[in-house]
Amino acid sequence: MNPIKTKAIFLKILPHKEFDSIVYFYTEKLGKVEIKLKGAKRIQSKLIGFCQPFVQSTLFIAKGKNTYHLIGGEIDKRFEKINCNYLKLFLVSYVLELVDKFTKLNKPEKRIFSLILKTLESIEEYKPGQAFIVLYAFIVKFISFLGYAPELIHCVNCNKKIKERTLFFNIKSGGVVCLDCHQNKKIEGSRLEFKTYELILLFLYKNFDFWINKKKISLKNLKEATEFIDKLAQWCIDEELSSGKVLRQFIKIYA
Repeated sequence: MNPIKTKAIFLKILPHKEFDSIVYFYTEKLGKVEIKLKGAKRIQSKLIGFCQPFVQSTLFIAKGKNTYHLIGGEIDKRFEKINCNYLKLFLVSYVLELVDKFTKLNKPEKRIFSLILKTLESIEEYKPGQAFIVLYAFIVKFISFLGYAPELIHCVNCNKKIKERTLFFNIKSGGVVCLDCHQNKKIEGSRLEFKTYELILLFLYKNFDFWINKKKISLKNLKEATEFIDKLAQWCIDEELSSGKVLRQFIKIYA
C-alpha cells in the first residue's frame, strides 16, 4: 500500500518500550493519528525531528496491521516566535491539549486542522493581548465544529429569537434562555450580561483577523466571557484541563 501524504501538527509524544515512542499528530487527511515510531530515542533517529512542539510538517505515513508508521516527511513551518514568548507558548500548549482531549483517533475533519493551523499562526503573529483573545475564539469555534455549538440565537426552551437584553444561559441545555422562560416557566440559567453575550457571538462568528483592529474590550465582559467558555468546555469534556487554572491567571496581566 502506498504511503499517505498529509499535512500534520504535532500534539504529544509518549515513551514506548526501551527505544520506541508513540507520537500523536492531528493531520489534514486522517484526523488525529497515533504513530509508532521505532528507535525514536536513538540519537541517530531521523524521524524524531518531526515530533517537536510548534511544528507543522508534511508526513508520509504507512498503515500497518494495528497502527500507523512514520516513514518520512519534511518540516513546513516552525513557529519560532511562540518559543520566545512564555504566554504564547502556554496558549498554544493549551490549544494542543484541548485538541488531544476532545478528538478521537482516525476521525478526519479538515475544518479542525485548518482551525488549529490558523490559531497557531495567529497566536505567533499577534500581540499578547490579541493572542489571548484568539485562544478563546478558537475554543468556541472548535467546540462548535465537534457538534457542541452553544445555541445563542434562539431560546432553548421556547425557540423564540433572543431580542431582549436580559438573558440567561442553561449549561446543561447548551443554550440561552429568554427572560420570559426564566421568570414565568422557571427555566434555570445563569445570568449573562448582554455585552458579554455579544462578545461570545464575536468569538464564534468572526475570523481571527477581526481582533487586530478591535477596540479595547471591557475587562469585566472579557472575564465573564472567558469564564463562560471555560465552563462550557469543561462540561463538554467533563474535566478540567491541566493548564486551565493557570490560564485564567493570564487574563489579569494581558487582557
